[in-house]
Amino acid sequence: MTYRDNAGPPDDKHRLEELLVAISHEPSNAAIRADVALLQVKVGDLDAAQRNLRALLLSSLDATPLTKADVFHQLAIVAERRGERDKAIAMAERALEADPGHIAARELVAALGR
Repeated sequence: MTYRDNAGPPDDKHRLEELLVAISHEPSNAAIRADVALLQVKVGDLDAAQRNLRALLLSSLDATPLTKADVFHQLAIVAERRGERDKAIAMAERALEADPGHIAARELVAALGR
């Protein structure tokens, strides 16, 4: 039995540390980068999340659970959390261009008042 077997589910910061090690060994792995970016948004590491999300836009997303619209939506969330309202709206609108049915992006645009 390993430590992980006894420890229960890892917290977000511990999981992020594990994923950062994994991405350092496989920097072109879009699936790992997607997991890293989403956790970085969740824990508030917005600069790193933005870098990883932008990198995902240049990658094939086929092996990830994310669509291009999802990535733009996450970039909108990052901008909104930074207080960059106009940028957040622009990113959410880009998400809607990629997928007009992206509900979360549509809700964010409405919440931000455009």
